[in-house]
Amino acid sequence: MNIKNKKAQEEIAGFVLIVVLIAIIFLVLLGLFLRGNSNNARQESTEVGQFLNSMMQYTTDCAISEPSYYELSRLMKKCSEGSFECTSGKSVCQTLNETAEKLLNSAWKIGGEHKGYIFKATINQSSSIKTLLELKAGNCSSNSIGDDYVDFPVKSTLRICY
Repeated sequence: MNIKNKKAQEEIAGFVLIVVLIAIIFLVLLGLFLRGNSNNARQESTEVGQFLNSMMQYTTDCAISEPSYYELSRLMKKCSEGSFECTSGKSVCQTLNETAEKLLNSAWKIGGEHKGYIFKATINQSSSIKTLLELKAGNCSSNSIGDDYVDFPVKSTLRICY
């Protein structure tokens, strides 16, 4: 009788070992599957972040004093400071709006895989947050990816809808 009990214990231990191995394999495969999906989303968000970084470094056609042309990020700060005027005669804020819209529309064509975008630039002033610029195009009721660019006190956010 003692031999029979020992054999039954060995069979149960073997069965438990097989179940544990199958569960581990399942969890590893599930982890690989989920990690593969998140890498694609992260890569697309990185693309948006790199675009925002490039956009902020874009040299505009606005110079407050020749020959110093402003990058978009500096233009945002000047726009928040008051009513400066470019040497072209346009206001700094008007040039900011036109340049940002031109860059966004040329980079993120609406239609096909991109259904729309939302771009928002805000500035942190004392205890309040003021919106400098908000541009929307297309339909953004679906899923989106995006990133932020912070050049204190200005924060720019871009969401691409797909």
